[in-house]
Amino acid sequence: MRTLIALFLAGILAACGRGPQEPAFIEPKISPQTRVLSLETRESLEGLVINNLNECLEYTNPSRPLCQATLTFKAGSPQLGELEVGQILASEPGPHAPYGFLFKVMQITAGSEQVVVEAEEAGLAEAITEGEASFQKNLGASDLVQAEGLSPGVRFANGQTRYQARPGVQPMNVLDFAFNEIIYDEDGNLSTTLDQVRAEGKVFFDLQSGFSASVTWKRVLGVPVYPNGVYFKAAFGIKHNASVKIFSTLGKTIKKEYELAKYTFKPITVMVGPVPVVFVPNLYITISAEGTVSANLVLGASEELNAQACFEYKGGFKNCSSLGKKFEAGIAQANSTLKVTGSMNGKVDVLLYGLVGPYAKLGAYLELSATVPGNPVWKLDAGVKGSIGIHADLWLFRLDTDLEIFNEKLGTIAQAQPGPPSVVFGGGSLVNFEGGPFINRPYYICATAFDPQDGPLPVQISSSSDGSLGTAPTSSKCVSYTFSTLGPRTLTARATNSLNLSTTATTTLTVQDIPPLAQIIQPLPSLNPTLPQAKAIPAGRYLFLQAVWEDKSLSVPDCTRGEWRSRNRDTNADMGDEVPSLGCATRMRLSNQPGWRRITFKYTNPQGVAVEKFVLVNVAEPDPPRTNQPPLAKITRPVATFAKDKVTNPTLGSTNIVLEGRVFDADTDTLNYAWYLAEVVGGYPGPKKAVPGGSGSVNITTDSFGQRLNATLPGVTIPSLAVLFPSISTCPGYKQQFVAYLEVSDGVTSSTWPRPVIMSQRFELPVCIK
Repeated sequence: MRTLIALFLAGILAACGRGPQEPAFIEPKISPQTRVLSLETRESLEGLVINNLNECLEYTNPSRPLCQATLTFKAGSPQLGELEVGQILASEPGPHAPYGFLFKVMQITAGSEQVVVEAEEAGLAEAITEGEASFQKNLGASDLVQAEGLSPGVRFANGQTRYQARPGVQPMNVLDFAFNEIIYDEDGNLSTTLDQVRAEGKVFFDLQSGFSASVTWKRVLGVPVYPNGVYFKAAFGIKHNASVKIFSTLGKTIKKEYELAKYTFKPITVMVGPVPVVFVPNLYITISAEGTVSANLVLGASEELNAQACFEYKGGFKNCSSLGKKFEAGIAQANSTLKVTGSMNGKVDVLLYGLVGPYAKLGAYLELSATVPGNPVWKLDAGVKGSIGIHADLWLFRLDTDLEIFNEKLGTIAQAQPGPPSVVFGGGSLVNFEGGPFINRPYYICATAFDPQDGPLPVQISSSSDGSLGTAPTSSKCVSYTFSTLGPRTLTARATNSLNLSTTATTTLTVQDIPPLAQIIQPLPSLNPTLPQAKAIPAGRYLFLQAVWEDKSLSVPDCTRGEWRSRNRDTNADMGDEVPSLGCATRMRLSNQPGWRRITFKYTNPQGVAVEKFVLVNVAEPDPPRTNQPPLAKITRPVATFAKDKVTNPTLGSTNIVLEGRVFDADTDTLNYAWYLAEVVGGYPGPKKAVPGGSGSVNITTDSFGQRLNATLPGVTIPSLAVLFPSISTCPGYKQQFVAYLEVSDGVTSSTWPRPVIMSQRFELPVCIK
């Protein structure tokens, strides 16, 4: 994800409006315990250490502890020899106390070389019983003491990471810096970037309106002149603008404010009588990101902000701030539901002796809300927030407040323009298990469309060769179509939203032809000695014919596309056999010529693709005159395992097995028959079991021309295979196989052609039956 927040910030925190009438000047009265350090004593200070620096500098915390300090002086100053526990030490800024200090002496350790003073932070009321302190100061780059990058990615002028004012170092001309910083890292590993939020940009600002503060306190005969004995007023002025970008590929909700830089300016010393009251101005620049940081997010705007951050205390706190603002829209985009806020803030404080004092925070923010699908998909809102506060002991009264001086949502400054949907091929819930596409076979074409305003959309699909193929609904996302011609074509998917905005996608598709499959069931080849046809068949005999085929280009079998041929195996010469032309023919008659035959079945589909299968049959010399020929038999039901219409074995979902067949005899008028079944176990047929009611006799008849006809056997129905095979399962998880046997005899005993003639047919059942 990439999140871009381009903020152009200009915040002016100027001096407040007049508000309540400020008190007249008050002559200061200094506490007898107050000791203002002389120049000699200040110069003898060798070190000042705040022992609980981190805790006591949390000046926004009302419960912060007082600062505890250790001051180390070089012995020799007369003033040091007069120090007593309980006295208040006041100092203006010096080499080892850059912010001055106001401390209460807690312990004194005097030696020949050094004097060590343990002290505690003191309040102004302990040093000055009445008086006022006020200032107004415009600050510029020349007033800067130190600029410190608070993160490794911050660079000041000339690529510096830190600026320290000192003799011989040219001061900054402008207050600006650039930054490129990771403000959030999910796993803490800088080398993995997909879980990071990164910010980069430039910031420029000045302090043309500066800082101002006013504190007044007075008692008359011990009675406070002002409510609660104190009048306090503070105001801050900043102007800054920034260009900021925030990037991320993190799909996560975060809330992070990151300090980029801190500027510390020269202390401002206000003398209240002989007591120096030292104010230390600081400025912090922070950046923040809050909300669901999501992929494919771009956010930006420019704004101008003019604000007055001010509060006043006179018996209670009053907000004396004002606000002016102007925003111009930038760009924003999103493709997921999210809400994210980016802001650039200036935080300022003016700390008494660098320890405690009033503070303010002003910033402008942009908030991007995205809902997909939705209309608009996203909208960009702008707003400003500001707060000011103080937590300090000032003279005889403690001030504690945090005021939100404004929090104003300026409304929507930009929103997404309606966009077209996206559409791609694929993504449907239906599958083409046979592959394809194949001619004259149903084929699923799937396409998916999503619209940022309307959500999922149906897709219209068309073909360059076939026209409209239909509309894929949002449920299955697929349309079924049967192609009637071969070859390549271009498919187009089109989706249109409620705003009549459309998008198309294209793909190419080639319709194929699958060669048909075929297999000869009868006659059986003469090459397997275990088959009845192992011996040569006398010339002049009849042969039953049966072939099965599969043609995916046709939904209904077409017998006219199959044909039989009989040729000499070695010479391919026509042997004069009587062969029918149709593929559904049931028998042929051999000529009186002996010799091996190649009997071929050929099937040609409508596209001209053909498949041929053949069997080799050994034909011997004709039977001697008056020799009785054995009967012919053919099983027509159940259908062989390979056959296309094998679902009739049995009627789907039932074990009602039907046995049917045909027989023929050239010499005998009455034939006897019997049916048997065997279960296939381990790939081999088991013991044969006689079918109840499956035996009888049938007569051979002739037509009007005296030609003998095939006889159709009466159908035999087996209501339940469990009668013959108790171990049969109704739903074993695989297709159970069986072999049907048909035994036919003409009553003649012959050692050359044993009776009965036995035909067999292997078939299978559905996976689950009743």
